[in-house]
Amino acid sequence: MIISRALNGLMEKYQKHPSEVAVWIDYACVEQDDHEMQQLGIASLIAYAARSDVVLSPVQVEPEAMKSFSGATHPMDLHNYGERAWCRLEAYTYGCMAEILMKPVLFFGFGMVTEVVTVGCFFKQEKELPPRWDLKPLSAGSSAAAFDSIEEAAEKAAENSARTAVKARQSRMSLKLTTLTTVSKVSPEVDSKSSARNAAHSGAEFAATQLPSAGSLTVETDRDIIHELEQTVMYTYSHFAVLAECARIARFEKEWEEQKILQATDLAPVAHNFSLRGKQLRNEDMPMVCEHIALNVRKDKGGEGGNGSGDVRRSLLKSRSLAEQAPRYKSMIESHSYGGSSFKWLQHVQTLDLGRNLLDKDCLDQLMKSIVLPLPSLTTLLLDENPLLGQDVFLMVLPYLESTKLEVLSLSKCGINHKSAQDLNGLTRKYLLPNTLVKLDLRDNFMIDRSVKYIIKTTSQTNKRASRKHRLDIDIDGNKLITPAGWFELKNYQANEQQGGAFG
Repeated sequence: MIISRALNGLMEKYQKHPSEVAVWIDYACVEQDDHEMQQLGIASLIAYAARSDVVLSPVQVEPEAMKSFSGATHPMDLHNYGERAWCRLEAYTYGCMAEILMKPVLFFGFGMVTEVVTVGCFFKQEKELPPRWDLKPLSAGSSAAAFDSIEEAAEKAAENSARTAVKARQSRMSLKLTTLTTVSKVSPEVDSKSSARNAAHSGAEFAATQLPSAGSLTVETDRDIIHELEQTVMYTYSHFAVLAECARIARFEKEWEEQKILQATDLAPVAHNFSLRGKQLRNEDMPMVCEHIALNVRKDKGGEGGNGSGDVRRSLLKSRSLAEQAPRYKSMIESHSYGGSSFKWLQHVQTLDLGRNLLDKDCLDQLMKSIVLPLPSLTTLLLDENPLLGQDVFLMVLPYLESTKLEVLSLSKCGINHKSAQDLNGLTRKYLLPNTLVKLDLRDNFMIDRSVKYIIKTTSQTNKRASRKHRLDIDIDGNKLITPAGWFELKNYQANEQQGGAFG
């Protein structure tokens, strides 16, 4: 009955006749008794997801399911669905494939929701309304659960994670912070610029703990099968994200060059934001990212670009088998041989956004050497919400920073701790921070009171350099292990610095 009601609601919403609708139900359409046929059905899950226009999750009529559905904003928020590995797999695969095929991500839950309203004029009281049926869209983008998962992963990555997690929880309790349950309640933790950036580049975002292979299973041996499918989808999705971003910027650059010719004037170059935010990039994907960016940089500079643009074209065409139903994607592949001399867009990339991915410190050497340094106009590097980067991030990044023109470096929510603050202060005596750097974002990490002393020393030593024209600001707000005494010391330093002038 629930599925029938939901289908009627969807057909009415999208004005479809029943003859135009085909329904695929996992337990009914994948053989459950014949093992060989079952394996073939499982192997076809990606193809079924790619052919689906809508995914529907019926919600059971029981109090806990209704309560979770009423507040759900993401498929993973649903009770008895979001925690199950096979259910996660269908939502994850559909979300990723829809973005790859450039289709809207239409995920709906259908069930009964409960609402609480405030009644009365003088003596207000809350009243729970009778449950009602609702066809509710659920986003495959950011959820509160994803933000909680980032913090959990960062806690595990921090030095002495058990002690850190306890203190972080105590700090949250002392501030009377409650568990985040909706996207709107996340907003105090995210600045407005970050929110706008995330909205502009949202996609099929899943935190590491929301991935299918991290879900619960009745048959534990199924985990390997799910992990293999997950990795296949993840690689395809991240590869597509890189290619699509290259093609997107190349298209804008081409339009700019055409306008320049038509107007017969020198137009100011377009400043590009190369964003792979939330595209599930892992360390093993970094060589692929480097291949495309490094090849384009060499071509832009008049070099041979390795084996030439044919390498990029062959790499693009490898993705065709997964895009048979995407004419726009194939058209993009055909039309954007972006290694050619007419595409100098990489010279105009000012922001590189790799935030909210699955990168750790082992990829940083290659990232800095093969991507950051070759981009001549890069001023902003966003690595925030990569909790696996951990405490050694400055050991890997600082040797390269002096050779860049970075103005902003974001490492918030990256598992940075007291050792990181020590490394930052010690290494900046050997490797100078670039004179252009004005903002180092270390918010929402795990530094302690003693870390504040090193942050003050680093800031003071850097700002006293005669070659600096602008003051460096190191932002450590949201480091919950810093006590009021630590914040008082920081405020005193900042007040004295302001009284003494911009560079003390």
